[in-house]
Amino acid sequence: MNCGVPYGLCAIRVTLLDEDGNADDDFAVSRKPVTVGYNPNVDQGTDITARDGCGCSTAQIPGTRILNWFEFTFGKDVLEPAIEALMTGDDTITDSGLIVGVNGADNLDCDEQPRYVAFEFWAKHWVGNAQDTQFKLVHWVFPRTRWEWGDNTQEDGIGRTVLTGRSSRNPLWGSGPYSDGPPNGADVVNWARWVTNDDLPTATACGTLETGAIGS
Repeated sequence: MNCGVPYGLCAIRVTLLDEDGNADDDFAVSRKPVTVGYNPNVDQGTDITARDGCGCSTAQIPGTRILNWFEFTFGKDVLEPAIEALMTGDDTITDSGLIVGVNGADNLDCDEQPRYVAFEFWAKHWVGNAQDTQFKLVHWVFPRTRWEWGDNTQEDGIGRTVLTGRSSRNPLWGSGPYSDGPPNGADVVNWARWVTNDDLPTATACGTLETGAIGS
């Protein structure tokens, strides 16, 4: 196996989840992403130091570090209202059957479930001065995420759409519904990343979602 580097950001795929965490019927694929930041939120625990009567240290006990979740910042320059509404749970604005915009939804009632989606993305796997021929892509999977609008600015120039999110575990994702999960068939519960020779998923148009096509 060649040890390469991930290069670029080629595609994302967003899959609607039901309230239990199973893949639902709707999903969307974008080939227009610009940036994905994924940063671990870690509980550092409590460090304990014991001292004697003279104030000298007699023991140092480090706290146990625990990964709470990943925090995301996602940005793209192309307007894709279908995928934005799918991620955030906002209402869609349609025109002649096409999704042309998003309409901010009301705050959730206390007994309402927030919108959760699985979030995946791909980069090129680059070795030396060319894309690897054995494993051409790197594939990341976060099987349960929640998203909201981030800090957005419109000015002289291209306005970037920014969403922020957070991951959580999802034992019901399994190896995914698209037949392109981990090659050893492992279930993805928290997150996963691997190199692959599978093709990128086919992009959906900016004003449409794929409905009822998962697993077909």
